[in-house]
Order: sequence, then C-alpha cells, then structure tokens
Amino acid sequence: MFRVDELFYVLAMPVSVDAFDSDYSDEQIKRLLDMARLTFDFVLVDCPSQPDNLIAAWSLNKADQVLLCMGGPVSCVLWHRANRKALQAVRSKTVYVGSEVTQALDSAKLYKLLKCAPEIRIPYMEHAALLQSEGRFLFGQSGRKSRVYSKAINQLYGVMQS
Repeated sequence: MFRVDELFYVLAMPVSVDAFDSDYSDEQIKRLLDMARLTFDFVLVDCPSQPDNLIAAWSLNKADQVLLCMGGPVSCVLWHRANRKALQAVRSKTVYVGSEVTQALDSAKLYKLLKCAPEIRIPYMEHAALLQSEGRFLFGQSGRKSRVYSKAINQLYGVMQS
C-alpha cells in the first residue's frame, strides 16, 4: 500500500489476475475488499476490463455503487459482453459513465450496441495527453468542450458523494 497523502492511499495489484490464475484466491480477494471497507471511509476499485477478472467480479458484488465506464478500448466492449449476467445483477446500483477516450469509435453506436446509455458522458479531449504530460489538469480548461468535460466530472463527483 502506498500513502499518497494523509487521506489518500493506493494499493496496486497486477491487472492480469483472473479467475483462472493461482496468484490470488477467491477468499483473499473477498478479505482484501472487506478489510478495505472497514479501514477506509471510501473505497474505489478500478477494475481491469479483461473478461473473467476475479477482482472485478468481487468488486461488483461488494460495491455500494458501481461506476461502469464505457467508450474506451475494444476490450471494454468484450468485458461488458462477457460479464452481462453480473452487470444485470448490480444494475440497480450502477451508474453508466461514457468515457470517450478515442475518436476512432462512434460512441453513440457503441452505447446502442451495449444497450445502455450513459448517465454521464465524459467527452473526448484531443489534447488530453499533451495537457497531462505538461502536468496540467483537464478540469477547468477554457472552451466549450472543456466546460462539458468539467460539468461531467462535477456530475461524477456528485454521484460518488451520494
């Protein structure tokens, strides 16, 4: 575990751990998530998009709220399809977030294919990589698209606070 500051800790795990590997057992993942819930006020699990991921499966199961991001790499679509039953089970606590990280995909058609319209759409920002490499935030930039981006981030923050 890495302490970022007084109130923020990060635990990094290999993203390739899945239900068929022997790196972590089912019980270890459940205990880790239970311990995190008892230790911290707020636990955010960034689940990888590979099908059959053990961490993602238990995180979905134990979550109070699921922020399901769509609109990224093709692997996200494959993950969504592979985990359709699990996602149906947590639908009542799911907030769909359209994270549009590429112009190569038609996001509207992707959402239609997945049969779920995002409640929050985070627009594609052409200069995102440049801003990040310069250490500048995407949030609060000038321009119409930046205002839409900032509004989406504020909506996401509001959902996480509720």
